[in-house]
Amino acid sequence: MRTWQDVARTLGAELDYADERSPERRQERIDMRVRHRHWTVEFACKANHAPKTSRNGAPKAPLEAYTRLRCAIRNPGQFRFSLYEERLTDRLYKIIGLQDILVGDGPIDKRFIIQANDADKIRALFGLANVRAAFASPHIQHLRLIDDEPSAEAPLPPGTDLLYGRSDHRMDRPEEILAYFQLFSATLDGLLELGFIQGQQA
Repeated sequence: MRTWQDVARTLGAELDYADERSPERRQERIDMRVRHRHWTVEFACKANHAPKTSRNGAPKAPLEAYTRLRCAIRNPGQFRFSLYEERLTDRLYKIIGLQDILVGDGPIDKRFIIQANDADKIRALFGLANVRAAFASPHIQHLRLIDDEPSAEAPLPPGTDLLYGRSDHRMDRPEEILAYFQLFSATLDGLLELGFIQGQQA
């Protein structure tokens, strides 16, 4: 929690913390909201723990943990993309035709699977130096521009899309949290600069 408090002070963010306990499990949740120009970037960090420690007294690893980021945007052109770190299975899928757009940056093309509904737009986005620099961070695993959040309880309003990222662990290092905020900031700025999204809060 101390790490998130320090990052929130650095970014001027709002921070909420909840620690719910029951005989079956303990659930920690951290929510952080950061303003960047026209938008609000939301972090949600969650961890479910077993209620008991291990035999040597050390806390058990979380039963489930993730960190999710999202930012609602106006995307009238309905540009969509998905980017995630390449896995061994993806190399096999490429052989049978998995779509993977090359953006012309060797390290990024090698590290990530990139899919989009407009190849020219995604290449234009990666043509911006600040976007390439943000994706160079070793902490980045996943980023999507989608029309709604997976497993969302309620649909987004018409004309609203999400810039969405997720990491399958609880972020607890300041450099990792800041790297994802920089990624969102650079991507939002790049999408606006190229005219792909509107500069207003969704």
